[in-house]
Amino acid sequence: LTRDLRDLAQVQNLGKFEKWLRCLATASAKIPNLSELASQIGLNQSTAHEWQGILQASMILDLVPAFNPNLVKREGKRPKLVICDSGLLCNLLGFSSARQLETSPFLGSIFETSVINSI
Repeated sequence: LTRDLRDLAQVQNLGKFEKWLRCLATASAKIPNLSELASQIGLNQSTAHEWQGILQASMILDLVPAFNPNLVKREGKRPKLVICDSGLLCNLLGFSSARQLETSPFLGSIFETSVINSI
C-alpha cells in the first residue's frame, strides 16, 4: 500500500505519510477535523488535503455525505470520513487480535465503518 501510494503521490516523507494514514484511521466513521489532525503530526493543511485526495482517488478512504431528507440541510453538513477496508483500518489502529478489538474504544467506529463498507 505505502509503496504504491508513494509512487502515485510522489511522497517524499513516507514516515509522515504513514502517520497521516494512522491519524485518518482514528477518525474513521467520524466527521474529521483535518486541520487538527494535520497539526497533531506537524503536517501543513495543503499537504494533508492533497494526501487525502490521493487516498480518496485510490479508494483507501471515502467521504460519506451526511444523511438528511432535507437536501438543503444535507448539503450544509460535513461528510464522515471512512476507511474503505475494515481489515486495513484495524491494522492501521494496531490491532493484531480480535481480543484487542473487543476492549477497544474504537470498536463502535470500526463496526460503523464495516457497515458503511458493506452498504
